[in-house]
Amino acid sequence: MESSSQPSSLAIAESLLSRYPTSALLLEYAETVVSVREMALLPSATVEADVIALRIAELMLALNLPFVDSKEGLVSSSESEPEASIFTADFLPTHRMFFDAVCEAMSSSRTVRVTIMGPTFLLPDFIHFRRDREKPGRNFTRELKEKLSKGEVDFAYVVFRNSPERFMKMVGSYVKSNKEFERAINETIENLEMTTSQRIFPSLQFRCVDTGYMHIPHIFDSVALLASRRSPETAVDGGWVVRDRPSLDMEKARFDRVFEGTSQTQSMASVQLRRFLESLL
Repeated sequence: MESSSQPSSLAIAESLLSRYPTSALLLEYAETVVSVREMALLPSATVEADVIALRIAELMLALNLPFVDSKEGLVSSSESEPEASIFTADFLPTHRMFFDAVCEAMSSSRTVRVTIMGPTFLLPDFIHFRRDREKPGRNFTRELKEKLSKGEVDFAYVVFRNSPERFMKMVGSYVKSNKEFERAINETIENLEMTTSQRIFPSLQFRCVDTGYMHIPHIFDSVALLASRRSPETAVDGGWVVRDRPSLDMEKARFDRVFEGTSQTQSMASVQLRRFLESLL
C-alpha cells in the first residue's frame, strides 16, 4: 500500500542500498532516473556507497521523482505532499546562493564543522576588505573569522584540504603585486602562530586532510550544507541543504569520524599548515 506522505531521504537511501549495494550500481540506477546535468551533482564511484545513496535520495526528493520500494511501500511522487517534519532537499544552484545560505546557517549555530580549501579565514584583513568590495554575496571566511573571534561557538572543527593552486588563485585575485602576495602569506603565517598559541580563536580545532572535492560539508547545529565541485581546480558551484535529523546526524558522525580518526594532533596540523603556507612563497 502506498504511503500518504513522502519517505525521508534516509529511508530512500537505505532502500537503494539494499537493492544496489555498490557505488557503481547506485550510479547506474541514477542514470535511469535523472538527466545528464543532474548526474554531475552526484559523487563519483570512488565515494562510499552510503554517501552516494543519500545524495541520490536527496536529488529524487528535490526533483519530486517517483520512487517505489516493493518491500516497504515507500513512495515519493508529485502526487504526495510532504509533511512539515519530512525532509525536503533544497538545491542551491550557484556558488553565491550556497555560501549565502552557509553564512545564514552559521550565524546562529553554536557548533561548526567545515572543510576549506586552505586557511582563508587566517588571511589578513586587507584581503577580506578587497574581496567584499569586488565580489557580490556574503563572505563565508570573513564571517567565520568574526564568529571565532567573538567566541560565539562551543567548538569549531575545521578540515583544511590545502589546495595550493586554488589558494594561490584566490589570494592572487586580491593582490596587486608579488610583494603584496608575499605580505598576505606572511601575515597569514603570523595569524596561524597566534591561533596555535590560542591567543585567537580558542574554540578552534583543525586538521590538514585531503578529503577530496566531491563531498564538501558545512555542518551546523540544525542544518548541513553539502557542496561539491566539478573538478579539483574549480570552485563550488552549488549544493544541497540537509535538514532532516537522521541525515544530519549521519553527516555529523561522518565528519567527526574523519576529524578524530586522523593521526594528527593540533600541533602536528599547525606544523603542516605552516609548511603549506611557506611553500607558496
